[in-house]
Amino acid sequence: MDLHPDNILNLTWASEAPVGCVRVSQHHWRSAKRGEFICHTHQFAEFMWIEQGTAEHRINGHTESIPTHGYRCIRPHDVHLVQALPAEDCRMVNISFELGPLSGLAERYGVDWLWPTEGEPRGGMLTATTRERLSAWLEILASPAPRRLDLESFLVDLTRMLSTATGGARSTNLPPWLANVLDDFADPRRMAGGVPELARLCGRSPEHLNRIVRRCQARRATDLVNAIRMEWVAAQLHISEHSIEDLAAACGLANLAHFYRLFHAAYGTTPAQWRRQLRQEMPLDRPLNMAPWAKRK
Repeated sequence: MDLHPDNILNLTWASEAPVGCVRVSQHHWRSAKRGEFICHTHQFAEFMWIEQGTAEHRINGHTESIPTHGYRCIRPHDVHLVQALPAEDCRMVNISFELGPLSGLAERYGVDWLWPTEGEPRGGMLTATTRERLSAWLEILASPAPRRLDLESFLVDLTRMLSTATGGARSTNLPPWLANVLDDFADPRRMAGGVPELARLCGRSPEHLNRIVRRCQARRATDLVNAIRMEWVAAQLHISEHSIEDLAAACGLANLAHFYRLFHAAYGTTPAQWRRQLRQEMPLDRPLNMAPWAKRK
């Protein structure tokens, strides 16, 4: 990459032809055309991800490949260009916005902020859950008149999704390729599939998954899966009116005796007693997230 100043284009915010405070764009490179662009910096920031194919990303003097569902947070001072690999279709989505008016968010969220002024640009892989939320946000941000409120709400939500300790305490000591999919697996549409479904999300075999969980957490992959199931059931007993039988079936535990044993081992009580205690300790005028053992004042 030639980083001579004469070969670097500085893109202005006006050149983006933004609609209000944000611009949403899509780029599709066909296999017959790589779509060469000149290296550039910006007067704005970008959040970009690859929806299809693999992109070649030249940034700040080095080259990397961004696979499908990979994302990058580009700052104004980053010098970069994106193009498709030879003989491959590639589709990218890009959200552009000015960082200056958002300085308060950067100060508020500190190390979690996705566009730090120093160090390497942030990037990683989008989980299925995050991709679903991004699709919903695109409909809002690509509207004819997006509001500043919409942009800031999106950035706060995005920061939360990409900066939290994915998987919570249950991900302790696990490698990123496993920890990063636990939030996706916690969806009942997936957790009902048990260890085979978790292994599929990880792109590993169930046997390999089990070896890793044993080595990292001294328990079986089945135990990890059941811990995630019990967390979901405990929350549903709190906020929903679904029957215990329906919740057991929804999370993939049709054997009620086994389900009751797992719940009692996790919480020291039965599902019915758990729900009853919650209703007694927290009537409707109490915060939903208050611990069930908290005493009413």
